[in-house]
Amino acid sequence: MTDIKTHLALFAGLGGFIIAAHAHRIETLLANEINDNCVKTLKTNFPKIKVVNDDIRDLSINKYINNRKIDLLTAGFPCQSFSIAGENKGFDDPRGMLFFEILRILKDLSVPPKIVLLENVPNLKLYNSGERLMVVIRGLRALGYWVNQNNAMILNTNKYAGSPQNRDRLFIVALHSSYFKSNRVSENNLNEIKNLNLWELVNRKEQKNESYYLSKDNKHFHLIEKLYNEYGKNYVYQIRRSIARVSKNEGVCPTLTANMGLGGHNVPFIFDDYGIRSLTIEELLVLQGIHKQDFYFPEIPNSAKKEMIGNAVHPKIVIEILNNIKTLYPNNMEKIYA
Repeated sequence: MTDIKTHLALFAGLGGFIIAAHAHRIETLLANEINDNCVKTLKTNFPKIKVVNDDIRDLSINKYINNRKIDLLTAGFPCQSFSIAGENKGFDDPRGMLFFEILRILKDLSVPPKIVLLENVPNLKLYNSGERLMVVIRGLRALGYWVNQNNAMILNTNKYAGSPQNRDRLFIVALHSSYFKSNRVSENNLNEIKNLNLWELVNRKEQKNESYYLSKDNKHFHLIEKLYNEYGKNYVYQIRRSIARVSKNEGVCPTLTANMGLGGHNVPFIFDDYGIRSLTIEELLVLQGIHKQDFYFPEIPNSAKKEMIGNAVHPKIVIEILNNIKTLYPNNMEKIYA
């Protein structure tokens, strides 16, 4: 079996899958994304990659890759249709239907990718005893992929990425039967990574830009302050519409969501030596496994940055999944420790 050398990123978002592929020395031939701010950000950070702004329903891969084979296809396809927090219409929602475009693209490729790696919210697997997940599994199996419920893993960044963020996401791994005799990838085979405490990453002694701080006249200030009097300084606080809530675990941030950039809900707040402030863009990026020295945002609003960060895929989880494939099938790719 040959190495995994080339990558196609669909629904590329902030580029988490691309970062993980590059860690494994896998070349990303093409990234597709419809969000203009994501496209600008991808082009800023990955100038050598062809980034295409096509609606995936109109995307013709062969037009861009010059008949090169794709070894790894990744897709963090839209989650709103499957999320408990969203409308939860599943495949009855036009955004949910976009999953079938992934199958179309797989069919259009002259040679099937060896590995397909998909990301979404846990409810895609949990809803109605896995009814929606079976749609995904059947679609991939029809194209020759080994995949079952065990290969659809709900993974937490706190456990498998070492990030002090309590974030569950569903990762579906499919291996093509032309290259693999089975698919033994499962959560039981993954290595846990020792998680950091949030306060090892967040400097509460340094004063940030005043735009991050809540004024004492702000109603959210008083909602959070009331919880602070009960729980103290080492917890993270969030505003959910008209109420405040506290994180479940000390030194761990709740799940970052796209809603952070869509009106302020779910933004994490902390107490530092200067008051109550939201986590900075740089701190949010680090929680998603992206460090500011390696990553640059173009000139776009902070609200857009927060939305993108909330939708991002944590690269270290993807690196660990690819490491697991290497461990189980050692002739396919080089193992990375990161």
